[in-house]
Amino acid sequence: MKKSLVISCLLFLLVSCNKEQINSSNQILENLNSSSTQMRTSTLEKGLIAHYTFDGNYLDRSSSANHGINNGTTFVKDRKGKLRRAITLNGNSSYVALTKPFFEGTLVTQLTYSVWFKVPVYPGPGNQFTISDKQGYWREVNLTLGSNGDMAFWWTFPNPQAYYGHYSNENIVPLNKWNHYAVTMNGQTINAYLNGKLISARHLSTNGQIDFSYLQLGNSTNTNLIGATSTVSPGLLYFFKGELDDFRIYNRPLSSSEITNLFNN
Repeated sequence: MKKSLVISCLLFLLVSCNKEQINSSNQILENLNSSSTQMRTSTLEKGLIAHYTFDGNYLDRSSSANHGINNGTTFVKDRKGKLRRAITLNGNSSYVALTKPFFEGTLVTQLTYSVWFKVPVYPGPGNQFTISDKQGYWREVNLTLGSNGDMAFWWTFPNPQAYYGHYSNENIVPLNKWNHYAVTMNGQTINAYLNGKLISARHLSTNGQIDFSYLQLGNSTNTNLIGATSTVSPGLLYFFKGELDDFRIYNRPLSSSEITNLFNN
């Protein structure tokens, strides 16, 4: 009887110890995962000069405070199904106007653009959906979806006057689903990613600079818009049709692993 009691006590202690060890191990794993997530989040805050979460407002979450002014967009569910965490644009009149150019209107050689978007259709022939457009005479900076389902990040430069940028393959953007697009620039090197995967790597033969200053001349205006392009004539055009979320701009080229983290976040 005593022997059975001793064995039972030993088994109880063993099971209790194992449970404590398991709980301790689980807690360690949770702490490690939490620390890893916090580290990734902290890294992705570094170098942010514009950040629009569209969480029920049009505020710029970065220190630039380049807040948006709504013109006809409405809040919808984001890619995670959360209410009022993204915006929808109607493709003919809605957009968000920003109060100043990015990078305080300076000349830059390094950056990253990142955005989540969803479109029901591609633009018609000869048309494009503008995600972001900063105007200026031979100083335009544009992020667009083309009529054949291609992504483009391009800009014009004043001296010498020329067009530069990245253009993806056609029919690369899936319809009716959330997509993540990111493009990095490091001098003359441009890398573009769609849904976490590298889709284009280009080396510019000449210019590796972007001028974010304004200059209202010719057909150019002093405007910086999300969801449309503004010209002197015919005025507003290339309206975006679909949904946008978590639009970011960095003053540095993110690494491929950081792009992956943005996509998986």
